[in-house]
Amino acid sequence: MDLLEQYKQQNPEKFREQNPAQPADAYGREYSTLVALVMRLSGGKIRDAKQASYALLGVVVIIAVISGILFLRLLGVGTGPDMSSAVPIAGPGNEIPR
Repeated sequence: MDLLEQYKQQNPEKFREQNPAQPADAYGREYSTLVALVMRLSGGKIRDAKQASYALLGVVVIIAVISGILFLRLLGVGTGPDMSSAVPIAGPGNEIPR
């Protein structure tokens, strides 16, 4: 028997699988770590999991709208006609017709 097996037999509690504790509210309902992170980073403005879920949903909607706008600009949708062509300058020998 090697040393590891002997140690496992002497200290079985150290080799049990431990699940990380999920954050829970006052009623014992568990919620995700991301919700807990939002609640902690809000500085006390977000007090429960429902408000944190709505805040996360709002962030997702804002990111989706910005991504859609950038994607449409990349495709050239809604940018109007190309105005980058050379414009004649009025001057001697180059009068603008009236």
